[in-house]
Amino acid sequence: MTLYNLGLSQPEDVRLIPAGQNLYALDFNTSQVLKIAQDNFASFAGDILFVEEKSDPFLCAAAGVYIVHWEGGRFVVRFFPINALLEHVTFAPIDIPAL
Repeated sequence: MTLYNLGLSQPEDVRLIPAGQNLYALDFNTSQVLKIAQDNFASFAGDILFVEEKSDPFLCAAAGVYIVHWEGGRFVVRFFPINALLEHVTFAPIDIPAL
């Protein structure tokens, strides 16, 4: 086993990014289902998605979505801030309108 520091504090969810599926999440603050369209993930199929629910200033982790890609010798971490408190996300091959 090898440990890697990806800069996260306490991820809420971890998902493998599939091709051609939308991401759905619950915004805890508004109790609404959010949709992030599959086009945003088109070039990330096969990468890992982490959701950081809360910001942690001590660990320099910010709330949002992190996409982690293995480049053969190291992990590349991309951060995408989301203005919501994401709670439990999932990818799905359906297309429902966002609220």
